[in-house]
Amino acid sequence: MTVDFNDRMFQDQIKILMLAPHKNIVEFLGYSSNTEDEVIERQGELVMVERREKLLCFEYLRNGDLDRFVSDASSGLEWRERYQIIKGICEGLHYLHGKSIVHLELKPQNVLLDGNMVPKIAGFCLSRHLGENQCQTTQNLSGSRHMAQEYMNTRVTTFKSDIYSLGFIITMILAGRKGFLEIDKVRNVKPLPETTSIR
Repeated sequence: MTVDFNDRMFQDQIKILMLAPHKNIVEFLGYSSNTEDEVIERQGELVMVERREKLLCFEYLRNGDLDRFVSDASSGLEWRERYQIIKGICEGLHYLHGKSIVHLELKPQNVLLDGNMVPKIAGFCLSRHLGENQCQTTQNLSGSRHMAQEYMNTRVTTFKSDIYSLGFIITMILAGRKGFLEIDKVRNVKPLPETTSIR
C-alpha cells in the first residue's frame, strides 16, 4: 500500500509502533527512509528535484483484512471465531489506550487476520500519542463513517473516538453485514398510540 504523508507523520507513526508491541497489534519490523537527487525535464528545462521514499515494514498476515469476512451473513465465520476476533481487537485496543495511544482510524480494513484468524490492529497513519493530557485537538484530518460524530464535529481526540469505532466493528461482526441501509430501504413507521400508565 502506498500512502502519501509528511516527515512528521512518518516519524510519529514509527514512535507509536515502537511503543505498541502486542499480540493483537501488527508487528512492526522496521523502516527505510531514502532521499535522492534526480534530474527531470519540466517545461522544456532540466531541473533537479529531490525524490523521497519512505517505507514501513510489517509482518505478513495471510488472511488479509477483516472487511472481507463481514461482507454478509454467509461469510463463513463461526460464532466462536467471531468472539475470538472481537476479544482480540478489544485486547489490542486496551493495550494501545494503556500506552496513551488513540488509533483514530479503527475500521475493518485496519484489522488484519493471521493464518489462525488472530486479529491484529494496523493502519496507524492518523494515530496520536496523548501523553498525560488524555485529550488533544487535531486539525485537517480526514474522517470516515467509523469515527464518532463528536470527533468529526469538534476534532477533539480522546479514547472515546476509538470506542465508538470499536462498537461499529462489533456490530458488523455480529450482524454479518457492512455499511448502512440505502435510504429507499428505510420505511416510515407510524408512531405507537399513546398509552396511559397503569398504577
